Amino acid sequence: LDPDKEPPVVKPISLFVSDTAYTSCIPPSNPHFNLSRLSPHISGRVFTSDYPNADEMLYSFFLEGYQNDYSKPTRNSGFTYRNLPPGSYRLFVKSAGPYLNWSEPECLLSFTIKPPFYTTWWFVSILALLLIGITVLIVKGIQKVRYQDLIKEIERQFAI
Repeated sequence: LDPDKEPPVVKPISLFVSDTAYTSCIPPSNPHFNLSRLSPHISGRVFTSDYPNADEMLYSFFLEGYQNDYSKPTRNSGFTYRNLPPGSYRLFVKSAGPYLNWSEPECLLSFTIKPPFYTTWWFVSILALLLIGITVLIVKGIQKVRYQDLIKEIERQFAI
């Protein structure tokens, strides 16, 4: 550990959203986007400002909203998250050089995966109101038929 050595700066170099390249070059800093719930995948690679020691760098990733803690440090600068559930996420990375000076967590990107419409509160509310309305109409229809049968029975008794 060298206290005088500055920790390296980490930035994304490639980003794939739903298995499609997000940009043809280096992605913008901390983009926010929406992912399709049909293919909720994200992957990419990062690079460091510490070029002479690039092979000795350690990287650790943390997907807020999905993981509880940072991943185990590795020399692999790539990240991959597949089949993510609906929700809001932020991807953080931290790195360490050969002196094991860890950088501050850097937010690489943030994204949202919308849930299917049939699991949203407004759809469930409309469905509940619709079911209540149909139930009321069926009960009223049954009561009307019973009432008409009762009137016919009373009219038949008075006719006798």
